[in-house]
Amino acid sequence: MSAKTKEKSYQPAWANSPLSRAMRAAVLEVVGPKIVAASPKALSLLGYHGKGTPVGRPLAHHLAKSWSSKLKTNVLALATGRQPRQVSIVPFSGKPFEANVVAKPLGGKGKNAAVLVAIDKAVVGADLPAGKTARDKFYRSIVEASDTAIIVVDAHGIAHLNPAARKLLDVERDDEAVGRAFADIVHSDYTSLFRRGLNDLKTVARSKMADVIILKTLRGHVVDVSFNAVTLKSAEGDRVVVGCRDITSHIDGVEALRDREQRLQAVVDAVADGVMAVDERGHIQSVNASVVDLFGFAADHYIDRPLAEFLPNWASDSGIVEKISALGRESIEFPVDLLGKTREMPGVTSAGASFPADVTVTIMQQGRGSLFTVVVRDARARKTAEEARRSYEAQLERDVAERTAELNSLSQRNRQILAAASNGIIAVDTDGKITMINPAAGELFDRAPEGMMGIPVERLFVYGSGGKSGSAVPIRTEIAKGPYHVDFDVRLGRHDGSSFDAAYTIAPIYEGKENVGAVITVRDVTERRRIAAEQRVAAIVFDHSTEGLLVADARGTVTKTNPAFRAITGLDDKRMIGASVFDTLIVDEKLRRDLTDILAKDGKGEIEFWREDKSGKRTALKLGVSRIRDERGRTQQYTGIVSDVTARKLEEEKILYQANYDQLTGLPNRALFQERLQRLVIEGRRGKTNLGMMFIDLDGFKAINDNLGHDAGDLLLQGTAMRLLKCVRESDTVARLGGDEFTVLMPLLDSLDGAILVASRILMSLTQPFDLNGQEGRVSASIGISIYPEQARGAEQLLHNADVAMYHAKRQGKANYQIWRQDLEAGAEARY
Repeated sequence: MSAKTKEKSYQPAWANSPLSRAMRAAVLEVVGPKIVAASPKALSLLGYHGKGTPVGRPLAHHLAKSWSSKLKTNVLALATGRQPRQVSIVPFSGKPFEANVVAKPLGGKGKNAAVLVAIDKAVVGADLPAGKTARDKFYRSIVEASDTAIIVVDAHGIAHLNPAARKLLDVERDDEAVGRAFADIVHSDYTSLFRRGLNDLKTVARSKMADVIILKTLRGHVVDVSFNAVTLKSAEGDRVVVGCRDITSHIDGVEALRDREQRLQAVVDAVADGVMAVDERGHIQSVNASVVDLFGFAADHYIDRPLAEFLPNWASDSGIVEKISALGRESIEFPVDLLGKTREMPGVTSAGASFPADVTVTIMQQGRGSLFTVVVRDARARKTAEEARRSYEAQLERDVAERTAELNSLSQRNRQILAAASNGIIAVDTDGKITMINPAAGELFDRAPEGMMGIPVERLFVYGSGGKSGSAVPIRTEIAKGPYHVDFDVRLGRHDGSSFDAAYTIAPIYEGKENVGAVITVRDVTERRRIAAEQRVAAIVFDHSTEGLLVADARGTVTKTNPAFRAITGLDDKRMIGASVFDTLIVDEKLRRDLTDILAKDGKGEIEFWREDKSGKRTALKLGVSRIRDERGRTQQYTGIVSDVTARKLEEEKILYQANYDQLTGLPNRALFQERLQRLVIEGRRGKTNLGMMFIDLDGFKAINDNLGHDAGDLLLQGTAMRLLKCVRESDTVARLGGDEFTVLMPLLDSLDGAILVASRILMSLTQPFDLNGQEGRVSASIGISIYPEQARGAEQLLHNADVAMYHAKRQGKANYQIWRQDLEAGAEARY
């Protein structure tokens, strides 16, 4: 490629960029003496529009002669700094004109010096109103100086960025972003919103669809920004001006504020007193959890309701509402008799009950308005306490001397607790002498509590079995070790000579920092140990039982299985624990329903079913399930017993098979044939469908049986059965009634033609000889056909008609089929 071609083909990104088209001035890039690029306005201004290009031509050709000589040696002579020069421009066609020219060096020296030249004819003459240029510069300077990122987008993409936008997008120059689609600088969550470029931006600007978006800088960083877009219309095409501000720190601040509010709410909810935020109208704006507990309404019930609904005296007590309203309207000092002072007033619960409440009001400023914190405390405990205090003081005044000792002892409440405790509680001093013993301890040791006061505790705690039986348990030694909260298990003796399994703990008693004794808590664990022993035995039985055992919770979820269960079913604990016993073990949906129905009705049930493991092995299982209820009658658990009944089921199936199938041919026998005949007739009557029947008798079978032997006859009957099965449908039944007699039942028969077609197949199949252990045997068949309900009213008549038709086929020369007709009944030889 020649140097000249390179010059003409070179076009920098700015030449046809949206920004260059949006600019009023014509722009040229000049390297050495020659023009290397021109904006569309430059082509028009220099008279080349549609008539070629200035690229490759010397810039001097388009300037007055005074400038031509200067530019031949040094193109930098045109450089102007920021102030424009007034220069005479000579266009390719048309008259010369005066223009303001601004030239900016781009780099290079000598012949390689490059200059960007802007020519503005609009500022010369009367083309523009006076002062517009100054205003344009003023507005542009505002845009450039704005700390709001401003991005101009036209039909070709991003056309201009101000310095704040370049900083936001992390670019140094406009040309890094100019020409890109706006969707390129937004996060992937928003690309679909701006996929169609300017049109989508205009839609967003018009509909105000987004006010916050996430930008993606050209370095790959993401920035949360506020978003505002305005569409500017002009003859040169629509543009959208986008204004963005980095709000990342604001969002972080909002999230921090939200976290603080949530922590504050958690603190408020943890406060035992009810706390309400009330506005200047006296309406509730928020409540804490204690308010919900105190008044009994749901949390959302209080919002924006008058506080007077819950504190009826609120509106009338000292003009509180009026004072709050006045405070909301004017900057006045809140009355000291209202703020921070606790008043008692009645509160009303959701049940309509009234209770005394202590109410305190404080104020907090919220913007220009005010909120009032109303703290409500249930005063019932206080009033009860006050009443108790008054009663106590009255009683104390009446009999101070008498009550002094009692007031220094345990309170009545503690004595009741001690008396009601099921465990024995014994207090001893530092010498190990009993200072207090409750009734439960007296019962445990078979001693009257009052008779044990002051005795050494070792006289009470004696071993009840073993080599140490009757000797003292070293309680004082254990007390001396301290600190002590250890459980001790021992068998203790009673006063009557019996003994019991006991567990006891020892805890110190302090007055201030001084140890003044200990408390011994004793409980009888005989029953617990007995149950534990039974549970150990049950666990051994569970684990070693030859029956499969499982335990499930009230929902049928398996919680435990024994080894026998896993061996019988092939299901390990990994599959069973946590799974439903019904879904995992029982595959058949009907069986599951049957079992759950039985359990719901009777509380126990038993089913038998076949199960196939992963290897294809089939096992017959018997599952018995029992429901266990708690003391309230609610289902607590299910227990299941699984047995392998494969051998029995196989024997039952064998017996059932022998009872219903011919042992020689494997075909249904007479009994199963009769059962299916009756059932198919009923189904045909209900469904109004045809049932076809054939009665088949072999021709020549007796001769083969007599001449070739019974073994050959058996082989022929087996071969005949196989051929008959190949001639019928899967839904048809082929049966052997005995000897050489066979029948075929054909349900859902479309017409008599279907039966005739099957009969023809059978006759054809029997024409082929049979291989009877090396000997050839030939037979044919006489076939009688009857159709239900066209020719018979019931099963017996259908069988009879087919038998009559078969005998008629015999009389017609055998090896044929005949269809029953009424006239065949005359002289019929039928047996059915």
